[in-house]
Amino acid sequence: MTKQQKKIYDQQYRAAHRKEKTEYAAGYRAAHLKELDEHNTEYHATHRAETAWHNMHQRAENNNGKCPAYANVKVCRRWSGPKGQANFITDMGQPPVGTSLSRFGDVGDYKPSNCAWHTLAQQRAEAEQKNKYRGITWHRLAKKWMSQIEVEGKNIYLGLFVSKEEAKATYDSALCSAIQLCQRAA
Repeated sequence: MTKQQKKIYDQQYRAAHRKEKTEYAAGYRAAHLKELDEHNTEYHATHRAETAWHNMHQRAENNNGKCPAYANVKVCRRWSGPKGQANFITDMGQPPVGTSLSRFGDVGDYKPSNCAWHTLAQQRAEAEQKNKYRGITWHRLAKKWMSQIEVEGKNIYLGLFVSKEEAKATYDSALCSAIQLCQRAA
């Protein structure tokens, strides 16, 4: 089966099962609300800790390898298993508005000593400190490292590379060339 045939098949499969998935999700939510009513628990649309717990497990599983940042990330035993969600909420509490779950420095496993609720600005600041390769980012669609440099306020695309080191070498070479051009112009 060619890539194009597989893509068409995947689209047809998704279309055929979209209604089924929607009905299942609606039924699941209805059953969840009924269960909450039985326990006299008020349902809030802001049950964000449960969503964060679920998303954390999705990222850590990373079975398809789409996100290399989570390649070897695991969830601690305390936050896994039947009591995992309850333990997670006990340890982390409900997230403050405008925050999401973050690992310190975006490194290490998901565990109480390595996680906190951070704003997007805090997460970006940590990512910038962590990234020693300036001008190098992961291109999700191409699944390669992209190199670009900013010269006189304009981003210049340098290419896509298999390894981070190749992208860094190209960036360094372009930076040296840009510095030489600026020195000549001055």
